[in-house]
Amino acid sequence: MSTSPPRICDSSRPDPDGDAHAEDYRLVRAALDRDRGAIGTLVERMDCVVRILHAINERAAVSLPRTEIEDLAQNTALVAWKKLHTFEGRARLESWVYRIAYLEYMNAYRKYRRERPAAEDDDGLRASIEAPARPDLAEVEEIERAVETLEPPMPVILRMKHHQGLTFRDIGARLELSPNSAKTYYYRGIDVLRQRFAPDRKSRPKNGSPGESASSTRGKEA
Repeated sequence: MSTSPPRICDSSRPDPDGDAHAEDYRLVRAALDRDRGAIGTLVERMDCVVRILHAINERAAVSLPRTEIEDLAQNTALVAWKKLHTFEGRARLESWVYRIAYLEYMNAYRKYRRERPAAEDDDGLRASIEAPARPDLAEVEEIERAVETLEPPMPVILRMKHHQGLTFRDIGARLELSPNSAKTYYYRGIDVLRQRFAPDRKSRPKNGSPGESASSTRGKEA
């Protein structure tokens, strides 16, 4: 049986994500074959679960308690590991995990909603508890494709920062860069992405004004 990744697009059309998808597919297959190095790398990549859940939780009208998210992160990671054999390389690993995390979050959210008494405002009126809107997975994957087009080492630095939550010092140590160099590459990549997406987006990030650029926030983070 062939172990090559499945075809995910028409051969007549370029696939800018093909190499990254294939790389993730090979990583997963190696982990399933109990390759220790691949398992270690996959464990690090799975650190994105807790950050994904926190991001989803922030969009909910009534957020789940932090302890709930921590427990949910462990359960979600376990579900993802059990379903690992279904990963076909049709999206980046983090996008695949995102789908699982959202479904697991919604299950926990519905349970929390059933068990938690409806909130009351000052007038004694019952306040509705709305679930967070389903994330636009197409947009998530579009951003990931854009990240892959950045000049090295910006893609790997952005993934280390956002998916693994590493500091610039940790990133620099892993890539043999100074923390300042890692920071410079990171914000350079953010600037490129904002220039590419901001004109087409009606909304802006909550942190920062609509006209604020990445360079204006560089001094706020070490």
